Amino acid sequence: MSRAANITSSTINKIIQIIDGWSAEKLTWELLIEEIDRRGHPRYTRQALERKEAIKTAFTARKITLREKRLQTPEINTLAQAAIEIEILSRKLERAEAALARLQLTNDNLNAQFIRWAHNAVSLGISKDVLDAPLPSMNRARSTVTVPNGNKPNRFKVVIERPSDKESADE
Repeated sequence: MSRAANITSSTINKIIQIIDGWSAEKLTWELLIEEIDRRGHPRYTRQALERKEAIKTAFTARKITLREKRLQTPEINTLAQAAIEIEILSRKLERAEAALARLQLTNDNLNAQFIRWAHNAVSLGISKDVLDAPLPSMNRARSTVTVPNGNKPNRFKVVIERPSDKESADE
């Protein structure tokens, strides 16, 4: 048996595509090698394929995905079980469709609100640069709490100083 051609990065990508598209219930190195060979690529050994980290990672990830899929798929043995499963999935679909309709309505309302705000901003002469300005940064060492301030009933300001690290250490 002659030696197979070296595995190039192009070949690695093609093999990974084969692995990613693997739909059979079981994935083994031998089945993968047969599929690679069937698609006209050289016949590589398991060791050669496994030495390529990208192929090994894709293979392992796909095996895990297939295993999880098998564990999540309930076995349906009878017609009655199938009918129950169909009913459960039907209800799940109805809930998903209702949530989708609700979210589409919310999205439509938010789009209308955005258009309204954009129109009002332009009417008031507020530029896009002002609207896109970043929010001011938070000063976590100092907090402002609002309480009535003297003879100005609509103005509020009280500053609460947090103890510094040195003061906390002295206590």
